[in-house]
Amino acid sequence: MAPAVVAPAATPAPFHPDRVRVLKPGSPSPSGPVVYWMFRDQRSTNNWALIHAAALAARSDAPLAVAFCLSHRFLGAHARQLGFMLRGLRHLRGRLAALGLPFFLLRGDAPDALPSFLSRVGASALVADFSPLRPVRAWKDALCERLPAAVAVHEVDAHNVVPVWVASDKLEYGAKTIRPKIHRLLTEYLVEFPQLPPPAVPWTGEAPPEIDWDELIDEALREAGEVPEIGWCEPGEEAAMEALMGRKDGFLTKRLKHYDSDRNDPVKSRALSGLSPYLHFGQISAQRCALEAWKFRKSYRQSVDAFLEELIVRRELADNFCYYQPHYDSLQGAWEWARKTLMDHAADKREHIYTKEQLEKAETADPLWNASQLEMVYHGKMHGFMRMYWAKKILEWTNGPEEALSIAIYLNDKYELDGRDPSGYVGCMWSICGVHDQHRSPSKNNSSLESTAAVTSETVVSFCNILTTVNINADNSGNSEDLQREKKKKIHESNVKCQDSDVVHMHGQHGQLLPIPQEQNTIVEHQKEEQQEEAAAVRFSAYVHKPTPLHPSIVASSTVTTPPALTTRRPSRTRSQDDGEAVYVSCDKCRPTSRDKLISVVPLDNAAGHKHPPAGSSSPGPGGLLRSLFLSVTRRSPTAAAGVASTDSAASAVREDQWRLVAAELSRKLLHATRKRDEALLEASRLEYSLTELERKIDRLESHCRDLRASIQPGPAFGPSTAPFQTEAFHVAIADARAAVRQLARSLIAQVRLGPPGSRSSDRLTALIQHDDPWAAVQWRRNPGGLLFHMEALLNQAFYAGFEEDDEEETRLIDPAARCEASRAGYEAIRGLGWDEVLCKGTRHYSEGLSRFCDRKMSEVVGVVGWDRAWPEGLLQAFFEAAKGAWVVRLMARSVHPALPVLRADQGARFDCRFMEDVAADRVRRLTPANVRMMVAPGFHVYNAGGGGVVKCTVLCAYNSSNSD
Repeated sequence: MAPAVVAPAATPAPFHPDRVRVLKPGSPSPSGPVVYWMFRDQRSTNNWALIHAAALAARSDAPLAVAFCLSHRFLGAHARQLGFMLRGLRHLRGRLAALGLPFFLLRGDAPDALPSFLSRVGASALVADFSPLRPVRAWKDALCERLPAAVAVHEVDAHNVVPVWVASDKLEYGAKTIRPKIHRLLTEYLVEFPQLPPPAVPWTGEAPPEIDWDELIDEALREAGEVPEIGWCEPGEEAAMEALMGRKDGFLTKRLKHYDSDRNDPVKSRALSGLSPYLHFGQISAQRCALEAWKFRKSYRQSVDAFLEELIVRRELADNFCYYQPHYDSLQGAWEWARKTLMDHAADKREHIYTKEQLEKAETADPLWNASQLEMVYHGKMHGFMRMYWAKKILEWTNGPEEALSIAIYLNDKYELDGRDPSGYVGCMWSICGVHDQHRSPSKNNSSLESTAAVTSETVVSFCNILTTVNINADNSGNSEDLQREKKKKIHESNVKCQDSDVVHMHGQHGQLLPIPQEQNTIVEHQKEEQQEEAAAVRFSAYVHKPTPLHPSIVASSTVTTPPALTTRRPSRTRSQDDGEAVYVSCDKCRPTSRDKLISVVPLDNAAGHKHPPAGSSSPGPGGLLRSLFLSVTRRSPTAAAGVASTDSAASAVREDQWRLVAAELSRKLLHATRKRDEALLEASRLEYSLTELERKIDRLESHCRDLRASIQPGPAFGPSTAPFQTEAFHVAIADARAAVRQLARSLIAQVRLGPPGSRSSDRLTALIQHDDPWAAVQWRRNPGGLLFHMEALLNQAFYAGFEEDDEEETRLIDPAARCEASRAGYEAIRGLGWDEVLCKGTRHYSEGLSRFCDRKMSEVVGVVGWDRAWPEGLLQAFFEAAKGAWVVRLMARSVHPALPVLRADQGARFDCRFMEDVAADRVRRLTPANVRMMVAPGFHVYNAGGGGVVKCTVLCAYNSSNSD
């Protein structure tokens, strides 16, 4: 991770308003208690959601309570996850009680348990944790539907350093695209937490019931005891901070130094932070971890940067994927090129096919994969470096990518302590479907996978030690010390046997180790042979032979430099009779006839030494090379027709070495040719797929053109002549909409003036006007009444942004007549809608489109103005009237085909009285408008069957001093 530009702020910072989203506005004058629905961030400190809930309660002089909904085995949770969470909640309740906050444990899913609880306590607002997972988002949608209109619902991202909707507004392709976006925002969001204020009003409502935690935990273990708990990770906030900053074995205080160099070594598991379970359950804040890690950056810069990359960028990239990709756990969520490649190879022949049960029990022929699987089963966590190898082998051993992805997610969620997490889903999607990965050829991916498999037996033995240690610690306490010592002794003996063999096989029963027979072909053995052959071929290609004299009397002085790959190939056969050192010679009889067609010389490969072959022996020429190699393989002597006596052992060694070297060279070239062929086939497949996609798009375009031609043929059927446009009603609607926006501007200005002088809204408004028109900002300070035009312009810009874009419902309608009819029906449904009706039933009861429009524009207005307080009822009513007016204008403008175009005036454009109207013309009659300083409200080009007209856009102008222009 590249370092941030500025170090995090050491002083506490106020709550950033962009960290919260208003899912449901609620009553403008709340008076009931505030309830914090805790779900993903289970902690009492360094919790932005709890801080925001406390601020809401203090602002309304209302009490605050914390509620947790205990769902029945959420996403298939087992005893391992449930036990860890419940024990952490037990500690959390005591910490909240010390802060004066009641804790309610509700049984059931949130949409079923929360509405009745909120009704009993008379709550006015609900603050919820953010989660990108589908079930939680569906719960929040259901809550917004079921809760009364007076109850507000806020969502706070307290899990990420930068909120997911702030970091990016789209699905990111990979870490390289989201990293610069997050880095730019770190100085604004990576800040110190403020102190949680004590409750302004004590809780006087329903008392939280007593909880029998032991019985609750036992019940969870009985129902979901298939996967037992683990003992290496203690739950709770205190344990999480101890794991981070503990004096005895804290990650930052004791193990951070080697994180950068050892984190990808599966044997050195202590180099990892071990914080993922605490981060998953929210028992520690990622922002707190980042702030504490930054303090060590001067001492361990590389390790801290690598840790922050994983902690911030990679975690938030996973949340980004699950938030913007609804199919985050299926093949549909993969990129199109990945789906195409996976489906093209789904029917490929596989060497092994394993069932889900075999994989779960680690009953495969791959000892490394078995070790990784059993580490996860017994330890509750797999080393991060092995996860990609583990998942890719599942793809290799199953019938297709859908089955592989399903099994990988099933095993991960079942056994990982931090399973059922966006990072887990993205990890499986990355390994199997190529999410967040670059589009590479299959040959490169295969070589990368094989290199991961090339591990030594020590690696597997280390995994065995981890698993057996966990099993010993997990035994009942009733086991005697003698049994424990006997068990450790057997494990040690088994490990010694494993170290004596080349590879190790670990079976799926409590870490029992069995040596693999030497004749069994494993991935490790194949990999070693391929690496040796490739290394020999590469080194031989760079080898330069130095010719030596022919006669034995000067053999000792004709030593040649030996390629390293050749010096260790075989044990010594003969030694030099002169000095006993390894000697390599060549002569005319040892060379091929033509040096241009074959290798120039074949050295006598011997690590201990060679004796020069007899004068009667020779190497075969070009014509007899293949025959010689064949005879070397079949171990038969050449016939007398060859004219060469080959009974001498040195001549036999020459032919054998000749065969090995040429075979290595041919193997290297064949490997290279195979890779080139795979790349060419992949490129051809991509081109074929692109052509198919292009043909499909052309077909769709032709079909769309036919539909357009069919709709155009009737002529006046969709024109202004058949359905006369209500011009007068449209003018009235525009006038009402402008008046409503002007009233909202007055209300906002009044609220800003009522606020404190240094409030965020006042400062934000001043900054906006200063940016748009510095002269106007000066005038506002002299005459605050001139602010109205600027506020009205800002609001109109927000309301009419995206005016021409289709709504969600309109995109489903292709027929222009249907679109026009839908707009007319929408206009008739809401034109008489009043504020009192909205308060009773909400806007969604009358119009889905208007409800979405109000929610979207409310967020835009809050962001533009920088509003940081509750909305009074009068201000909410003014906002509704302005939003309704803009929506009515939009419906009327789209009730004809084509829709009425919007007229806008850019800043600095020359004033044109045909399309523009100066809002200050009455006060400056002696001056002539010159250029547009600001557009206050947009206009429209209106047409009907009898003619046309223009609704001028209103502008604020800069003026000339005379009328001569």
